[in-house]
Amino acid sequence: MSAPGISAHDLVYINYAVRTKRNSPKLITYRNLNNMNLNALHGSISCLPLDDIYLISDVDGKVELLNTFFADLIDEHAPLLKKRVKNQPTP
Repeated sequence: MSAPGISAHDLVYINYAVRTKRNSPKLITYRNLNNMNLNALHGSISCLPLDDIYLISDVDGKVELLNTFFADLIDEHAPLLKKRVKNQPTP
């Protein structure tokens, strides 16, 4: 296509159909900590058998017991939820 009057250069253009790859929906797993009943959590913590820690002589065993207590409490009061996400948030 000629463009007279524009310093004797011809305009170059291209019409190219760009196809973007659509992201497939992903399933994410999360915990909703906003709706957790803190009074019920406090009651569950007060009912834990923490005296069992003194029965274990190994430090690794004590840590494992506390981690088990904590994981059970979190699973009870803030269970895992699954959600399908179409668009990932931009970084």
